[in-house]
Amino acid sequence: MNSISQDSSVEDHFSDDDSIRPSWCLEEDEYTMLPTFGRSPSNALMYNPSFLDSEVSERISKELVDLSGINEMDQTLSSLFGTPGFVPTTSQQHLEGYSSLVYNIPGMQAYFEDPSDTGQVNLSVKEINIGVLAPLSNSTSSSFGFLADSISNDIGIGVNISEFENHFSLVENLSNGVINIAIADAIPSWKAWKHDGMSVLASLLDEQEKVFSDSFAIVRSDSEFANSTDPLSLMDGISPCFSGRDNPSTLLVAGSLVGRGLTTHLGDLQNSSIPEIIHSLFNSSYSFPEENSEFHGTNGALRCLSHGGGDIAFVEGNEQEIFCQDGSQPSDENWCLDSADYSLLPPIGSLPYKSVIYDPRVLDMVSRTAVLNSLLSLNYEMFLDNFTTMGREYTGCYDISIHKIDEDSPREACGSEILSNSLYSSGVSRATSQSLLGQISEIIGILPVQLINHSFR
Repeated sequence: MNSISQDSSVEDHFSDDDSIRPSWCLEEDEYTMLPTFGRSPSNALMYNPSFLDSEVSERISKELVDLSGINEMDQTLSSLFGTPGFVPTTSQQHLEGYSSLVYNIPGMQAYFEDPSDTGQVNLSVKEINIGVLAPLSNSTSSSFGFLADSISNDIGIGVNISEFENHFSLVENLSNGVINIAIADAIPSWKAWKHDGMSVLASLLDEQEKVFSDSFAIVRSDSEFANSTDPLSLMDGISPCFSGRDNPSTLLVAGSLVGRGLTTHLGDLQNSSIPEIIHSLFNSSYSFPEENSEFHGTNGALRCLSHGGGDIAFVEGNEQEIFCQDGSQPSDENWCLDSADYSLLPPIGSLPYKSVIYDPRVLDMVSRTAVLNSLLSLNYEMFLDNFTTMGREYTGCYDISIHKIDEDSPREACGSEILSNSLYSSGVSRATSQSLLGQISEIIGILPVQLINHSFR
């Protein structure tokens, strides 16, 4: 078990005196201090240089430091300033290390702004260009227009939406500065972060209001794999069911096999393909399903398993989506399995839904915070259709943060509609690159970058 605490925690809480030491703490020598990752400065006595010149401030500082050396003054200083003493310092010495830690936290700027000041903030760009994956239907394109207008109205500069034919082109144009922000799936977002120096601004929630979905392996309950503590090690030569060659769950399986040393029959990893990695453990004659074929996609992989096309299926989703619920039966649109006949193996990894990623070389902290706050504000708008309360009927966009209904703007301009129609999302959540993509990084980071690129071309 790990703990993050300040450097005085051991001395403060783990006293050698058993009478005052908490019952839950161990002996001091049973704790190990890891290297410091940051320092939080103590409280500071500050002054305004516009009203107090440096000579006077230095004299005041000297007097306070001199008083700190007098024992009789400890109680007086503590009652006045909350400290028994002062030491001389400068803004640079006292706050420099702390500043580098907190400066880039999204939303931090809001703590230092006057909420009554309606003036626009100074941004590092004259317009924002957001890249999305094409093709967009007419309705989706129109909805993205409302998204652009919403952000533009919030931050005070123009916002454009650009379409790209695949994720590779989307990430490439972000890295090359053609666009400032991209809305991308998990694997392209990871590649942009780890190989191109991009960063995550926010995560999108799927329609079930989840940030992550698990990548699962499913087997028949009566198979030898179901109760094994290491089922993958028993699968040499068996036939699998995958959603597709370039499906994210397939990439996670490939990374997991390599990371666990199960690809002993594989040649040079750097020159290997995804099929070669999969064939190094599973049936070498297995072929991935073609797009739009019977066994393609999550439904196809489940159908493949239930039809005896393979001994194990690898899919992305959750138990509610995989197993038939409330007496439902498999259908072409939604194939499901009987939970009595099939078992889920431990998840291989968790895949984030979609990421909002940006180029930190272009968008400074103020600019990206402004965009983030605009995106988060979409969460607070919901469209009410003939909603009745207190004897009156309302139709319009309800902003739950200020309890007001906009009955004049078009429905498509409401936050809930923008999220659903353009982003296929139920909400926006703050995120960092590590918190959102760190887990899959441990799994696919071992794979050559050309395999990653090929998976989303």
